[in-house]
Amino acid sequence: MLLEIIFSIINLGVGVTVPVMTAIVMQAAGPSYANMAGATLNVN
Repeated sequence: MLLEIIFSIINLGVGVTVPVMTAIVMQAAGPSYANMAGATLNVN
């Protein structure tokens, strides 16, 4: 039971972090490198 709670908290953290990091990477890449940044994110 405790392990399920721990994994649930970890998954929640990942679910919140990944979209934020994706937005930061796309913003940092800028318009000239947007295609390369998008392709790099899709590889994962």
